[in-house]
Amino acid sequence: MVAKKLIFALFVGILCSVYARSVSVIGDVHIVAENDNFQCDQLRCPLDAERCLVTKENDPKDPSILVRTNICYSKNGVELDKLSTRQTVDPNSQIKVRIEGYRNGLVSSINIGNSVTSNDFDSEEFEAEMEKFNHDLNKGMEELNKGLNQMSYNLAHMFD
Repeated sequence: MVAKKLIFALFVGILCSVYARSVSVIGDVHIVAENDNFQCDQLRCPLDAERCLVTKENDPKDPSILVRTNICYSKNGVELDKLSTRQTVDPNSQIKVRIEGYRNGLVSSINIGNSVTSNDFDSEEFEAEMEKFNHDLNKGMEELNKGLNQMSYNLAHMFD
């Protein structure tokens, strides 16, 4: 009986440690969600931040400048913190990248500038569809999290 409880405790510990830490690296962008730490690339988000957005795009006035913006948002979509940096790039490059990360570890990435060449592309419609997709995916992750928590509880009380 003691051996079963020890194995169970080890299993739950491993499950929790794997689930509690998320590190995502997309190009040179790093998003880390671990316990109270939510690092949105170059910006550490406040504790009440639920998601972050990293954008990288050429400055419309000077294509040799890349503007990199990190924004932290609350669960209700309120902007909590923001950091913008600038760096030089090849003026012939066309960069438009959007990476969204959530405290629960979910990350989505869109390379808008290099992936779409059609002249009839509607970026506002695309952004709206991606927002809905991200919202639905995030909701699914929350449901998965609830299920994992219930499973963990059930396993913990299996031998009671």
